[in-house]
Amino acid sequence: MSADDQERVDEELFDSDGDLTTYKGSPFTGVGFDPFPDGEGIEYETEYKDGLPNGLARKWYSLGRLAFEVECKNGLTHGKETYWYENGNMKSESFFEYGIKTSSRSWSESGELIEEFSIDVGSTNYKLLQERRKEEP
Repeated sequence: MSADDQERVDEELFDSDGDLTTYKGSPFTGVGFDPFPDGEGIEYETEYKDGLPNGLARKWYSLGRLAFEVECKNGLTHGKETYWYENGNMKSESFFEYGIKTSSRSWSESGELIEEFSIDVGSTNYKLLQERRKEEP
């Protein structure tokens, strides 16, 4: 089912205990959104499954350009996370597995590469990632 086919609910109507998002007393599955303060358009949108972010989470600038887009799985960042400057240029692109950043690149507003990161295979996070990969069915 695509995000367009799912129930859409203003996140102001949600209850949350910090981890689990509920709507009308049940874990929410669908798309939660927050309109801009002036009511014109959507500022944030998050796909949920069983009360956890699962799918895409996005934020837009007021003129309609994407500010960020992140892939989530079972409440964790899992996949690609991208941020853009308001002028449309890419600000950063990161890749995650099970909530752990594995690599990233950042650019200046003019497009100059300013930082690169790859997970260190000797790090605690890398060891945790290996454990989480083994746990995946």
